[in-house]
Amino acid sequence: MERSKKNMALLAAGAIIGSAAGVLFAPRKGAKTRKKILKTLQKKREDQCCAEKDAEEKQ
Repeated sequence: MERSKKNMALLAAGAIIGSAAGVLFAPRKGAKTRKKILKTLQKKREDQCCAEKDAEEKQ
């Protein structure tokens, strides 16, 4: 079970880093890029929170 949690955390971290890198390399103006990064990070944080709650409920 611990290994599964670790793998899930690594997957989430990789998704966040990958999303941020993709946004940073996109051809947009700085302000638009920063807004998109912030919006993406907020959504990922919410998704992670929901995933953690679901995992806790299943235990």
